[in-house]
Amino acid sequence: MDKSTLITRQPFDVKILANGRDVTATSPVAFVKYNADGTGTRTLNNGQVVSGSWRFINPQQTQIEVHGPEGTSRWVIIELSEAVYRKANMDTGVEFIHLPRPR
Repeated sequence: MDKSTLITRQPFDVKILANGRDVTATSPVAFVKYNADGTGTRTLNNGQVVSGSWRFINPQQTQIEVHGPEGTSRWVIIELSEAVYRKANMDTGVEFIHLPRPR
C-alpha cells in the first residue's frame, strides 16, 4: 500500500509524546482524518470539527506539512504501516502516534 493511502484510508486516534512523556490528556484532539485531496479534519474532545490541509513536502514522502487554524507545522514520518502512523514535529520534536480508530 502506498504512503498516501496508508495516511488517508481511515481516521486515527491520537497519542502525543513530548520528551518521551505521554501528554495526550492535555490535548483537545480526539481523532484526526487525512483525506486524499489534501484536506483533513481534527475532531476535538468537545465534538467540534476543525478543518485543515496537508501535503508531502519531499519526493520520498517521508515529510509532511500540515496547515490548521494555529498555523503550519512540518513533520517527519517515523513509522507508517496499516497499524500505526507515527510522526515527529521537525521544530519541536513532539511525536504524534496515530492509531487506526476501531470500526
